[in-house]
Amino acid sequence: THDLQRKINQMIGFLQKGHECEYTVFTRARMLRDNPTAGYDLIMTKIQPMIVEYCTLVQPIAPTNESGNLYRVVVRPKRKKQS
Repeated sequence: THDLQRKINQMIGFLQKGHECEYTVFTRARMLRDNPTAGYDLIMTKIQPMIVEYCTLVQPIAPTNESGNLYRVVVRPKRKKQS
């Protein structure tokens, strides 16, 4: 959990500076045997709630390979409201 939190904090810093970010979630085959949607679940339950107020998704979340163990997610910073 510490590693994940450190990576999320780095990504939030980049998003606050206005940079587009990309992250990859890789799940091992043994995890997929128990739960075929393990990667998607990790993204939706842990990662997205931490960064939702800082960014929007560029593309829908979907596996990038046939086995379904690799997810690439691209996010861009939310635009600031101009007054």
